[in-house]
Amino acid sequence: MSVLGYRDYRPKLHYTPPKGWINDPNGLVFDGKEYHLFAQHYPDATHPGPMHWLHAVSADLIRWRQLGIALAPDELGFIFSGSAIVDTNNTSGLGLGGDPMTDSQNPSLLIAMFTYHGETEQQSIAYSNDGVNFIKYSRNPVIKNPPYENTSKNSLGGSQSNMFDNYEGFYGKVEDSTAFLQILI
Repeated sequence: MSVLGYRDYRPKLHYTPPKGWINDPNGLVFDGKEYHLFAQHYPDATHPGPMHWLHAVSADLIRWRQLGIALAPDELGFIFSGSAIVDTNNTSGLGLGGDPMTDSQNPSLLIAMFTYHGETEQQSIAYSNDGVNFIKYSRNPVIKNPPYENTSKNSLGGSQSNMFDNYEGFYGKVEDSTAFLQILI
């Protein structure tokens, strides 16, 4: 909990948001200039609620500048765990072009991969061409999770997912051919 005023009970060397609930860290990346921190966050109370991702940056990992909410819940669900990367070569194709590490028009192409928590949990993507403002990919979710309907039993008599029936592994299929993710587990 963060209480600003006469006494600030916030730690001096650990990141905390100005207010609200903070949960899982979901990406710490360095874009060549500063560190970007993302974490699950509910800004409206000091207990869990509809999860968002907060965003803060630091040059030294001690002093942090708040950038606000990077990702907010929408019709697909709350924003749960994930990670982030700096896409230095625009491998995703979501960048504006040029060198995102040196081009002043595109200082850092950040890609956030996250879990939507709604009726099911589904994997999605958002990107930022300026290192601050995130755009959710228009064809989210990139990995859909169909409703669970399996009734098979494992060796202990409990339910198990069909995807784990083959213990040598399985391939997941990305239905969107333009997605840049390839799944091999």
